[in-house]
Amino acid sequence: MKPAYLVGTVILAAVIGVSSYQLGIRNQSKPVVTKVATVLDPPRLMAESQLIKHDGTEFSNATMRDKWTLMFFGFTYCPDICPTTMQSLVSSINKIEQAGIENAQVVFVSVDPKRDTPERLTEYLSHFDKNFIGVTGQLNDIEEFSRSIGVVFAHNRPDETGYYAVDHSAVILIINEDAEMRGLFSAPHDWEDIADDLISIHG
Repeated sequence: MKPAYLVGTVILAAVIGVSSYQLGIRNQSKPVVTKVATVLDPPRLMAESQLIKHDGTEFSNATMRDKWTLMFFGFTYCPDICPTTMQSLVSSINKIEQAGIENAQVVFVSVDPKRDTPERLTEYLSHFDKNFIGVTGQLNDIEEFSRSIGVVFAHNRPDETGYYAVDHSAVILIINEDAEMRGLFSAPHDWEDIADDLISIHG
């Protein structure tokens, strides 16, 4: 896998540089002081998604409304970045909930829908937190949704055994209660910084 931090840097620049015409804006909110998070002010609108959750039900922007969402794109066969990031999110969400924020959630969006079936996602998430939401769907739908928020990924050519990796970023997106992109965390991640910054942004 190519260094995700480099990909993340490209994505970070792309997200911040996307014009308001492309993503839409609303009135600016009160400035927030954070440790490591890049806060988008105003928040950016996202394209409507047509995906499915690991339990087989529909995943749409409505799934994220009235919630604060930490969203990470990855795949279950990822050997390093994904499990490390997911474990960080377990610790982060625990601290966030202990701070009294009851409407926070973690969404793991698969960039490998061919292998990451709902059943596979269910099994994968059981190793982290049963309340985490896994998302999959048709590849073109995932690509369309990811592009709308500046996330890119690329499938590598399979090796002689048929295994293939997917180059992707370790960026964690912050989605607010209006299902808008409020900010992001670039790798490397510190779970306490993630928790503290989301608590600050939540207000």
